[in-house]
Amino acid sequence: MQVVKWEKSSRNFSQEEIDDFYERPLDEPTLFRFTTSKIALPAHGGAFSLKIVLSGEEHYEIGNRHLTVRPGEFLFINEGETYASSIEEKTESISIFAPSSEASPAVKSAVAKINDVLDQPSGCSSEPEVGQILFKQSPHAISALKVLKKAIDAGDTLDTRQQTQFLMAEALCDLFQYSPPRTFEKIKKRSTRDELRSRIMRAKRTIDDTNGQFANLDDLASIACLSKYHFLRYFSSLYGISPAAYARRRRLEEAGRTIGRIGNIGVAARRAGYKDKRAFERAYRRILGTPLPSVE
Repeated sequence: MQVVKWEKSSRNFSQEEIDDFYERPLDEPTLFRFTTSKIALPAHGGAFSLKIVLSGEEHYEIGNRHLTVRPGEFLFINEGETYASSIEEKTESISIFAPSSEASPAVKSAVAKINDVLDQPSGCSSEPEVGQILFKQSPHAISALKVLKKAIDAGDTLDTRQQTQFLMAEALCDLFQYSPPRTFEKIKKRSTRDELRSRIMRAKRTIDDTNGQFANLDDLASIACLSKYHFLRYFSSLYGISPAAYARRRRLEEAGRTIGRIGNIGVAARRAGYKDKRAFERAYRRILGTPLPSVE
């Protein structure tokens, strides 16, 4: 594995450097760790890659989409995708590039790992599509990133490669749980599919962040910048469940955690929107497929 580290106030890349790295097939995984205040890379292609910002921010232009990667977020870019990138303030970042021989198996492995969550409906492509969208790092991915940074700083190339592979796997699982690789096949333009995923994810994160309490269809559609009809259609297509049903599930999951914390079923039921304990218990069992946590 090749590891490239440098710290400079600014960096200009020659066309020869760009052609040498981005326009040729990648033979081995390559990791760049930069600390800089200014970079401007013109539109270029390249290998499958994962973008991580440790401090500051990086800007990407992918077609007509403008994305800013900040700490706590990941961004995948697919092999051969044309994009431009830039840094305009002091930023520390990591870019991981993977050859096709490693990227494709990693994607398929991540899909298999969370197959029960994805459960692709009939009519969808069996080839998973990696969305070029911003998504949050999970606690598992954050831990994996910390271990990777230690391996890079220690100069251990073998360990860096192993930790890179592990982090890529965790990040792919994160992405596919946020945005299952259902491709909206009737929408031919890739950038449009990614934009829809991004908008739907934004509304879903609002439901997640409020444990299902924020569930008004008008408000969620507004967050996604879509009509109610299209938001409901695309959300259900992407996640296989309506926004209301998903919010109900999140409320019940939080109710289960509440019972574990305070041991009071009545309080948990009311917070989940149920006045009757029996109705709450039936809904919990039916929707989550498990009985209520025991109360000592």
